[in-house]
Amino acid sequence: MKDTATSPPPARPDGLQVEEDRRFQRLFWRLQRAGWIIFGLVMAAALLGLTGASGLWATRSVVLPEGQLEYPRVARWDAASQVAVSFTQERPRQRLRVTGELFDYFAIQSVQPTPARSHLTKNGHLLEFTTEGSPPHPVFLTLRPLRPGVARGRVELNGAAIELKTWVLP
Repeated sequence: MKDTATSPPPARPDGLQVEEDRRFQRLFWRLQRAGWIIFGLVMAAALLGLTGASGLWATRSVVLPEGQLEYPRVARWDAASQVAVSFTQERPRQRLRVTGELFDYFAIQSVQPTPARSHLTKNGHLLEFTTEGSPPHPVFLTLRPLRPGVARGRVELNGAAIELKTWVLP
């Protein structure tokens, strides 16, 4: 009687004495390669800025007749993001209005410089800044995302408006 527990496995056609399930091994290799590809795509997206913070496409800069606006395309939930506004027209008062559902997704942590006047309007915030000297007049808003999702809204610089969209990732 042959003892199967201690006897070596039969030899394969290539000469190796290895007991394996080739079909399972091929499936495992395919899944492993798919995992490498997925991880590579996630790394490429992160390097391009599609996961927030920094990268080639992390922020968007828009030039309007009244100034320039730079805002994050992708923000991270509960991590501060900065919106930079630069007023390029010479005026004694500059007005920045933020409307839409942006305030469902973001809370304003700080505004630099402090606005001379701040109004809550029916559908947003109106910030007025007094300016002296020649432009540009920079304003920085630090925003904290409140929840994940797609935040859409409208930003106006002295009446010149832009519709914007920011993805808030968990």
